[in-house]
Amino acid sequence: MLTDEQKAQNYRLSRIAEQTAKAVLKSGDRVGVTKCPGTKRVITFSHFAGHWIVSKSGIADYSPRSVYSVNGMPVDFTRQSGAPATGGHDDPLDVCTWTEGDDPCDFCPRCTSALHMCGLLRARLAQGSPRAQVGGSRTEEPSDMGPPF
Repeated sequence: MLTDEQKAQNYRLSRIAEQTAKAVLKSGDRVGVTKCPGTKRVITFSHFAGHWIVSKSGIADYSPRSVYSVNGMPVDFTRQSGAPATGGHDDPLDVCTWTEGDDPCDFCPRCTSALHMCGLLRARLAQGSPRAQVGGSRTEEPSDMGPPF
């Protein structure tokens, strides 16, 4: 059973992963995900259904926290703006937001962690694509499934 602190941490990391995934993923991306019981597979991203990633085949059962690669590039959607995977800041959940000259490839002087998804996020932001879009709409489809945590 999880403690209240563990539940709060899982919830926070799920929200960070969801926000990051929605900012980065575009329809047609090849997304590496881990499914229970630890099986890795690659899906083609279609859209979001609430909190869940929907594959091209229509399966809406992928949590943004389970994504480990996008188009062959390793990613960690739980690391917002380059928060270190382990330690570095006083609070392990502290989010590093440092960017020097808006270059996401630089390193944070506090945590010496490269800002995550360097090339992928940079390319998407340069294209002016802040969110994954389906049919030109920025709205999310309602989902009767609960959040992925």
